[in-house]
Amino acid sequence: MKYGKEFKDSNKAEAWGRKYYANWLRNLTIVEQRSLTNYTTERGYQINKYLRNNDGELGENGILDRDINNIDRALKKAKTAEMVTVYRRVGENAFGMEADSLRDKNKIKIEKAREFAERFINTTRKDQGYLSTTLVSGLSKETKSNSPEIVLMPIVLELNVPKGTRAAYINDLSHKPWEQELLINRGSSFKIHGLSIIVEDGRERLKVKADLLK
Repeated sequence: MKYGKEFKDSNKAEAWGRKYYANWLRNLTIVEQRSLTNYTTERGYQINKYLRNNDGELGENGILDRDINNIDRALKKAKTAEMVTVYRRVGENAFGMEADSLRDKNKIKIEKAREFAERFINTTRKDQGYLSTTLVSGLSKETKSNSPEIVLMPIVLELNVPKGTRAAYINDLSHKPWEQELLINRGSSFKIHGLSIIVEDGRERLKVKADLLK
């Protein structure tokens, strides 16, 4: 199985992002830039909740629709230059499970991990929202101090992103530059092909390996 370029270091991730997305950034309109910046605030949560609750359809909220249309236009101008591996830390609810059901304190419940594997391995999932991912595999000091909610997430989605995917490095527009974010277009699907338990900062997590589908 082919795997994309991986980054363990924030500086190398940043250099890669700026190398491939500097021209894209320069070609964005002011309103596209503003909407991408808005996405990195609480607005991003509102946008994704809105998209997921409405099966990706617009029309119920003019303010959110405006940002979504601007982000869509921005991402239409962007493509990944090569295959890259990104990471997304989520809670159980991202997979339709009860919150806090996977872990007992800092340990993954083995029976729950087995249930997860039986339910999701070799399945394809579609997300009507945008996929916020990070280029860096580990948790930086800045992330730990500035985004403590991410540190607590029990699931790490490791996603192989093909060359030519509508996705963009938005760090230079972000309110959270420590996240090294690669933003993937809304309505994307991914196929899950692997599962393992890892230990990170003294906490067990479920690593879910998947391929983004073009």
